[in-house]
Amino acid sequence: MLTRHFLSSITSTSTTGMNDESGSLMLVVEHFHEPVSEGYFNQHADVIWRMFWAYRDANAASQLRKLFSLFSKSINRWRHHRVFKMAAETDDAHEVAMPAALKPLAGCIARVFHSHEYSDLVIKCEGHSLEWSTHKLVVCAYSDVLAATLHRGAQLEEKSQKNDIKLDDDPQAIEAMLYYMYNLDYGDFSNSPDHVAAIIMDVKVFTIADKYNIKALMDLAAEKFELRCSEQWRESVFADAIKQVYTVAPDHDDRLKRIVIDTVQEHAAQLYGHHNDAYLDFERMGREVAEFSADMCKKLASEDKEEMRTYKCPNQGELFRMSTPTPTTFGCPSGCHRAQTESWWSAHIQR
Repeated sequence: MLTRHFLSSITSTSTTGMNDESGSLMLVVEHFHEPVSEGYFNQHADVIWRMFWAYRDANAASQLRKLFSLFSKSINRWRHHRVFKMAAETDDAHEVAMPAALKPLAGCIARVFHSHEYSDLVIKCEGHSLEWSTHKLVVCAYSDVLAATLHRGAQLEEKSQKNDIKLDDDPQAIEAMLYYMYNLDYGDFSNSPDHVAAIIMDVKVFTIADKYNIKALMDLAAEKFELRCSEQWRESVFADAIKQVYTVAPDHDDRLKRIVIDTVQEHAAQLYGHHNDAYLDFERMGREVAEFSADMCKKLASEDKEEMRTYKCPNQGELFRMSTPTPTTFGCPSGCHRAQTESWWSAHIQR
């Protein structure tokens, strides 16, 4: 728990005294995921933020990186406590609010994104004129890969410090990654001049996060991708997303492939229905992406090991499949019948 004594001490701590306070501050940051609510702390959030920058001038780079890393991890712990599953009775998503103690510091970090103020690192995109003013403190705390790239560049330079990194990645993926570092989320870029569907953006973000070893961003991208797949499997962009997954997603982490396969399995009756012009883009993609088709064949073949039942929604006429034993209650994908029992659905089993 924060104390007035500690907070009072940091308000008067000079640059030369930063090392003495670092341990106490790290201890506090490490426990930020707890629901603390001291208004006194909130009043001094800007002081703590200034301490981050003061470390730079106090020859305390290692403590600085550790401190910010702990702060980042505490925010990510909060992210992982968010609740995204659908409530059966309301079908509404809800999430846990950010602890009050995190908000001031998170706001301070977000405000310096795209700002030259305090910036000591420029991220450039090879082949484009785009560049981003960033901060070593933020970027290197999130990505040990980018930190190592910066260190190697500095060793090759005659000057003592390297102040830019050139990346050869998709510019929108770079933008999304950097935006996440400062804002704990990323946009879908659907309003950008070069429009990219949000579900495709999720794949790009997952891929660049894997490349630069940002695990929390990978988790967030996979989470967003799974939600969009469940909502957009009927649309042509779903076929584009599958092709994107099997083209660029890393082989050593098959989360996105498993999401795709599970989604298609759930809606196989519609997607693979005979003479269904609504899913021609999906059919075309299946012919083009051989690896997906092979994975799908293995998945559908495995259904023989368990009993599958096909149900027909009495309102929409939509077919969907469930393995047995079924959940205690379940509903159709259209959402017109929620939380009905197996006995209720037994009248709608397709023989």
